[in-house]
Amino acid sequence: MEKKKIIIFGGAFNPPLNSHFSFAEQILNEFKDAEKVIFVPVNSLYQKKRTN
Repeated sequence: MEKKKIIIFGGAFNPPLNSHFSFAEQILNEFKDAEKVIFVPVNSLYQKKRTN
């Protein structure tokens, strides 16, 4: 029996967007031995630094 890979996708998904799900789908299409993608949100609010 072949082992399947599980992909871990971490980030600040607040809220999760269609682009996050689209990226996960692309990953599954590229890595044929991947069984699923698990989303792991960060525990705290992520703030990007502004660059002016």
